[in-house]
Amino acid sequence: MLDIIESLRQSPIVLLAVMLICGIVAGRVLMLVRLPAITGYILSGLILGPEATDLISKGMLHPLQDFTEVALGIIAFNIGTSFDRTTVRSLGPGIVLTTLGQSLAVFVMTTTLVWLLGMPIIYALLCGALGISTGPTTTYLLLRSFRIEGRFASYVYGNVAFSDVLCIISFGILSSATIHGVGTEAANLSKTLLISVRSEALSCIVGAVLGLIILLPLQLVQKDLRLGEGHQETLFFGALLAAIGISVALKLSTLLTPMCTGVVLSNGIEKVKLDQLKALIEPLTTPLFVVFLVTAGARLQPDALMHPSTAFIAVAYVLTSVAGKVLGTFGAAGVLGLQPPIRKYLGFSVAVQGGLVIGLAVDLLHKAMLTFPESAMGPMHRMISALLVGVLIYQLIGPSIVRFGMTRGAASN
Repeated sequence: MLDIIESLRQSPIVLLAVMLICGIVAGRVLMLVRLPAITGYILSGLILGPEATDLISKGMLHPLQDFTEVALGIIAFNIGTSFDRTTVRSLGPGIVLTTLGQSLAVFVMTTTLVWLLGMPIIYALLCGALGISTGPTTTYLLLRSFRIEGRFASYVYGNVAFSDVLCIISFGILSSATIHGVGTEAANLSKTLLISVRSEALSCIVGAVLGLIILLPLQLVQKDLRLGEGHQETLFFGALLAAIGISVALKLSTLLTPMCTGVVLSNGIEKVKLDQLKALIEPLTTPLFVVFLVTAGARLQPDALMHPSTAFIAVAYVLTSVAGKVLGTFGAAGVLGLQPPIRKYLGFSVAVQGGLVIGLAVDLLHKAMLTFPESAMGPMHRMISALLVGVLIYQLIGPSIVRFGMTRGAASN
């Protein structure tokens, strides 16, 4: 009997089934008590993980990293597909400059306070980069639920997309520098950052080239009336998986490569058709994200989660990133002379975070565990735990902040 139980425990398929079922059940239970489902996914992973029941053993965490890579790739790919030329042209330079000012304010404020709370400078910089990000899914759902349209909604969409791109680029460079080992000397720091920038640039080039390669057969299939919809969907999904797989195989950015592939495809396919293709692959992403978040919970260290500084850093991270978005937007939009609703309320309307921050943090943790000895992982575990707690705080209070910004912004527009 014990042999049968152990065989089931070591089966990857059985493990995935357990993770999906437990994650969904835990998420639903917490939703009943008005807590976000994402909390249930992460907590179920913590219970199933090596630090608790050990149903997800340390040996299984490495194979499960593939789900993290694919989930992150899908997020980045979707962000890339938001950058079609029509949307970017309609917004003009105002949204770009406003988002740059907003992001700079968030980065400086978050990095400074987290560092003052005792986090090593490289980890404080990583927190600053992550503070820039937004929660696209939550933001889009709230925009739709309030039926907010027009100029203000366009600025929200543009701000969300540009913020996440800046987050991905800055975090990619800093995380690469962290993995390669940043020395204390300025020369070492400059050299490592230069290597990281080159790697990120190569990732963008490879992603764009891959998009161009896929675009031709995708357009041919679209024009051939004898071929069914399934051929287009297959090519589209194949392009996404190819971008993720190639980036992993060549040790490139699993974020920038699929994101740039998405940018190219979004500008080579009609927008209506692009939205249809994205909607068709959407159902595949839900179970993937559940497994990804359960895996994130399994990687948590209870000691780091209960560390006295974790709660302080998490609260500081949320407060500074929200304040940075609001103050940075107010200042940048004021200098540019943008309309008062955008200046006053755009920052509030993007003050929520979700899967992107968790994915980036967990991906960095996995790479660090393969590079550094366990004895050197203490600060990393504390940073990851603080970020996860921060995202949970965001999930609780973020929708209310966003609702305030959107309703006031739309009413004043």
